[in-house]
Amino acid sequence: MEMFDVLDEKGNKTGIQKSKEECYKEGHWFRSVHIWIINSKGEFLLQKRSNLKKHFPNKWSVTSGCTLSKESLVETCRRECKEELNVEIDINNLEYEMTFKKDPVIVNVFVLRQDVDIRNVVLQEEEVSDIKFMTKDEIMKLIDSDDAAGSIKYFEFLEKIIDKKME
Repeated sequence: MEMFDVLDEKGNKTGIQKSKEECYKEGHWFRSVHIWIINSKGEFLLQKRSNLKKHFPNKWSVTSGCTLSKESLVETCRRECKEELNVEIDINNLEYEMTFKKDPVIVNVFVLRQDVDIRNVVLQEEEVSDIKFMTKDEIMKLIDSDDAAGSIKYFEFLEKIIDKKME
């Protein structure tokens, strides 16, 4: 069973480990990551969640996952990209952008600037059913549709951060 570090409201480890189910049921904070993969054309690699997923089945999302006990955020990014897409990431191209809380999860958002050849991607079928590169405009339209998971909804805010760094 996967175990997660229980955090206090400020994100500090408490020294306690619990399962994801226990964290949700008991209201314990734990960490996760969202990884926005951007290619050299400025397109974002999004993935459609499997219909087997409990939360947001068949909705478009970013690569994401929960941080296991004793795992760093960068290690989580590396593991999730490998598990869900079979993509090896270059951590030199991985950049932390922001953190927000979505009770009981503290979400750490990263941008990975890396070209990914989708012909070489191997989807983890229980997690992901499809992938697609999308432009900023396509993502904005997706947000207004019923096809977006919650992880897409803050894109406009993230886009402003990314654009400001590019100035």
